[in-house]
This record gives sequence, structure tokens and C-alpha cells, in this order.
Amino acid sequence: MQLFILNFKRTGVSNIIETLGLTSLIKTLQDSHQISTLDTNTTIKEYSIPNFFSEELYNILKEVEFINNSNSIVGGGALIVSFNYPLLEQREKDFAKDFFKTALNSKENLYYYPKPNAYTEIDDFALFSLRENITSENLKIESLYRNNLLHRDLRGKLHTLLRKKKNIDSKILSKKFFYESRKLFNCSYAWKALEVSQEQLQYDLIDKIEEFYPAPSEINIAITNECNLKCIMCLLHAKELQKTHKTSFFKQKQILDEKKVYEILEYAGDKGVFNVSFTAAGEVLLDDRIFSFVAFAKNLKIPLISLVTNGTLLEQKGIALLKAGLNRMTISIDGATKETYKKIRGTDLEKVERGVRKCVEYARILNNQGSDIEFEVACVLVFDEMSTQEQKELYLNKWSDCRDVVKRITFNELATFDENGQDRRNNAVIDLHKRSICMFPYQRMMINPYGDVSVCCTMSSSAYHYPFSVGNVYQHGLEEIWRGEGISILRKENLEKNFTEFSICARCNEWAYNDFTQEDTPQAKEKVLYIE
Repeated sequence: MQLFILNFKRTGVSNIIETLGLTSLIKTLQDSHQISTLDTNTTIKEYSIPNFFSEELYNILKEVEFINNSNSIVGGGALIVSFNYPLLEQREKDFAKDFFKTALNSKENLYYYPKPNAYTEIDDFALFSLRENITSENLKIESLYRNNLLHRDLRGKLHTLLRKKKNIDSKILSKKFFYESRKLFNCSYAWKALEVSQEQLQYDLIDKIEEFYPAPSEINIAITNECNLKCIMCLLHAKELQKTHKTSFFKQKQILDEKKVYEILEYAGDKGVFNVSFTAAGEVLLDDRIFSFVAFAKNLKIPLISLVTNGTLLEQKGIALLKAGLNRMTISIDGATKETYKKIRGTDLEKVERGVRKCVEYARILNNQGSDIEFEVACVLVFDEMSTQEQKELYLNKWSDCRDVVKRITFNELATFDENGQDRRNNAVIDLHKRSICMFPYQRMMINPYGDVSVCCTMSSSAYHYPFSVGNVYQHGLEEIWRGEGISILRKENLEKNFTEFSICARCNEWAYNDFTQEDTPQAKEKVLYIE
């Protein structure tokens, strides 16, 4: 067997073979005949890989692919074992050695990254072993794209052609159902997750949070609590539902301090946060500071700068937003007809649609100049004279000529709330032992206009009733909050599924948004249609 040991940055050591004692470990395994592929001709060589998308990794994949496809394969063929896991503590070394032995025994490609649940999408890895179903040319394509040598559209077409050539089922490759590391997805289409103990997972997700989740991938900033609508189902601003509020959150106008917003954006830029979303406990476009905030985020080169709006002000302000650098926008529309929309939102649907179309036209101009702007239309289905299927068809037909920019249309049921402000769709009894571990404490921070920091919509909405938060930006910076005691307790309670300080999590269903096995939850039932 030919062993290729790949050393990536996170290990913190210069020589893995020496650090883990792999040479002597192999000799022990050979002498005990525990692994048949380890014959006397076994060789082991280490490579330091500073950049995953490099020519060196591509060449190694090609070599292993050639060896394992050879008709005259000798011994156990070739195996890549890659380490991007810290190797400074003894327990870390022991875990890495166990993975090495498991990889030698396995006929499948293995990978490991500490994830709160199997449905968490990541673009990284901690450990992987690779021997079969190698797709080296896909890695080459992605390397060219990531190094700005290949256009995005051509990249997608080439990936598709190569996968068709290998007769790979397109459903397996759908990003909606593929939850492995996005990087590894370019090396092979077949991976099996390494099963680890609860103790190991807790060590990596709490003690080693700085290694694996040094910052959130998404930050939502609610800059104001004002709104220009009084939608009948809105927990925030509907007159009837405001009666259920138990705090003074909406007693007066509140905006998030400008200095704090810029500090948050600087943190996002420094930490490589992928998506900054400007929202509001109301309508974000009522705050004209938004244009400066978006432009500042663009200058920081934050990849996705997004915004959620009711669309009523897009006709006047939408183009200025796109000029400032906004590249993702979600427009919430409730009601398939103007009559239903008027009943729910109390305003003019045609005005909103004009604003969206005006933005679509300008987005096309910018996209032709090299921008990457996409919109989502979020549609709430209501139970009126039209069936839900008729409503869906009406929505789809209405936006069919905008599919080059309106990349996604989502459908969900109209929310209703009880006297405590809880979504009645969440009232099903939840078996804590069957639920997945929530991913949001590892991926997201949400800041409201008062500076309170939460990790999800459920926790954020608690500000109007029984407030829960993991910190406040007027008291601590986001760096301190992300590593702080509050969010650490939240993570631990989620891992143990034992909610004490964060009792709000016990009856929450947000963890099921990406869990398609939990079909009885409203989030899993949410219909998402990609029309690209």
C-alpha cells in the first residue's frame, strides 16, 4: 500500500508522521496482521498542503487515481489520509491515530468535521481519507474558479458535463441533499461521515470552538424597530398581537447605534463572515442609513450582502441599494391576488411588484457587468377562495419572466400565534431525544435594535415576551460574545438536549429547517422551489 499523508494548516505541527508515530504504528499493525492491505511493501510519504485548491493536491489525486485504477495494482493500492485537525494535545493525537487506523480498514471514503447535526453544510474538513470514486478533474475546475481563472457559469457547465460523463445521479449531487464538505465534494461524490462519541463531539464543538467555528457564517443586523405596515399576522406590529407583548420593545422608536453597526461590519470583514443580512424588527428601508451600511460592507469585501424587505419602498429606494452593493434580496409577499394582499398587508400589491421589477431590470444591467445579484420572493399561502396549488401557480407565472434574477420562490403557510406570542404551528409535542442538535449557535448571530444578540428567529422574537439572549453589543464585542459564557451554555444545553437556562429551545422547531427527516415539523414542510 502507498500512503499519502496530507498535512493542512490546522494541525499545528510540521511532521504528522513523527508527531503521531505512524511509522511504528504501521509496523505494529503489520506484525499483528490486523490490516491485510499493510504488506511489507507499504510506503508512507507526507505532503504539506498550504492551499486545498492547489496544483499539488490535484497531482496527488491524479496519482492515487492512476494507482487504484491500474490493472496491475499491488498490495492495497493507494490511500490518501488528510489531517486538518489540531494535533497539540494528547487526546487530539489519540483521536487522529484512531482515525488513521479506521481509514486503513475502511473501503469507503471517510470524512470528519465536528458538526452539530448531519444536515449542517460546511466548506471545510478536519479529517478525510480517500481511495475511490475520485473526481480529480472536478477539483481542477474548482481550483481554476477559486483562483479567478474560470467564470462562474462555465465552471457550473463543466462540473455538470464531468458528472454526466461519470454517470453520477444528479439527485445525489444536488446541493440541497449533499451535506458533506463543499471542498471534499470536488474530490469525490461518495463520502461516509466518521461516527464519533458524544464526548468527542462535545470537545470539538465547545472546547475547540475557536478552531472549527471561529466566527458565525451569517450575521443579521436589525437596525430599526419601525414598520410602515400592520400586517394582520405580524407578531411584531399587528395591533391584536401587540397586546400579547410583555416587554417595552416597541414602546418607542429604537435604532441600532451607527457606531455599533460599523463595528459589527468590521468584525464580519475581519472574520470572513460569509453573509451579512440587514433586517429590521419592521421595515429596514425606513432607515436611510442602510445605503451607507451596505456600501461599507461592500468595501469590506463581504461576499453576500443581503436584505429582507416588504417591498413597499423598492420603487423609490431599490436601485440605490443595488448601486451601494447589495447582492441578495428577499421580498416578503403575502397574498397571491391584490385583494388578498390588501386584506393581509393593507397596501397595494401592484406597487410592490413594480418596485421588484424595477430592481430586476437594474440587477440585469449590473449582472451583465460582472455582478452576481439574486432575489428571492417569499410567498405566504393563505386559506381563502383559491387553493394553495392555484396560489403557487399564480406566483410562479407572475415571476416566470424574471427567473434570471429571481432565483428562488419560497412558499409557507400563514403563521398564527397564541396569547403568549408562540407560533401555533410549533405546538406539537417535541421528543427531545429525536430532535437534531441545532446548528444556529455555530452559524449565526442576530442583533436587534437594542443591541441584544441571539442566534435564531425564535430567540430573537423572545424580546417581545420573555427575553433570551447570549449577550449585548453595548456591553461586549461580538468576538467576546461568540466565545462567551452565555453562548457556551446554549451550545452545551443543545448538545445534551437538556434545556435549563435556555428553556425557550425546548419547544422550538427551528432546528428542523434543514432536517428533511422530520416531516412533521412546519419548517420541514416549507416548500422551496428553485426556478433557476
